[in-house]
Amino acid sequence: MKSYPLLSFLAALAYLCLVGTCASAANLIVALGDAFTYEATAFVPCPAASLTPSYACPDGDGYLTVVGKALDQPTAYQNLSFPAADTVSVPLYQIPMMTPAATVVILFIGNNDRQPIAYGRYPLQKWKEDYDLAIAAAHARAPHARLILATLPNPAYVPFFVSGAINDRLNVEQRKLVGADTLAMDGFIAGHKEDILDLRCDADFYTEATLDADKLHPNNVGFAHIAGRVIAILRSPIPARAKKSCPPFTNRT
Repeated sequence: MKSYPLLSFLAALAYLCLVGTCASAANLIVALGDAFTYEATAFVPCPAASLTPSYACPDGDGYLTVVGKALDQPTAYQNLSFPAADTVSVPLYQIPMMTPAATVVILFIGNNDRQPIAYGRYPLQKWKEDYDLAIAAAHARAPHARLILATLPNPAYVPFFVSGAINDRLNVEQRKLVGADTLAMDGFIAGHKEDILDLRCDADFYTEATLDADKLHPNNVGFAHIAGRVIAILRSPIPARAKKSCPPFTNRT
């Protein structure tokens, strides 16, 4: 089984719900996922948010903090994302630490699965089963929460690959393989009944203006944009759906 750094430490901190905090918050938003939403690339990150539901870091500019400040009711948040997380790690390590009182759960996962799928090390059908398992585990852990699933930008078109941030041979190979499987993965996510935060078809996430210096993860502008999209979903009584196609980002390469 794949191992993850610091998980034994995090598991020891699974006393997650500070009674006063949870009881006083009308909203408790939980983020599950990988480095894309870990918020380490925010100018003012809030890493302590992963340990307990918290109002801490009121000046933070990660997307959870921005969402909480925009809502009309008191909001606590819990970011359980960690770098290198994959879909299998979500029900194993993140959901068991999630507070059952969560009112909103946001799942950003899949980036670290795309290469193994593209190279045949992780069958696509097995990934689909693991993703469904993560969804079922989230519903079981927080049965009253509104669950938002995110489709992620197609890596074949993000600046990290397009700009030649890696060598040309690997760049072409990665774009072809990973781009092809992205369509199947995001199409599968978009077919679910939960709210869909569709970043695959969001042109703003294919420009360096919303990305950190690594040209891959969000910067403050990107986090603010994600927050705006999440707020729009939460304020709408109609489930958010994904677009079926958005050329060129739904092209294979």
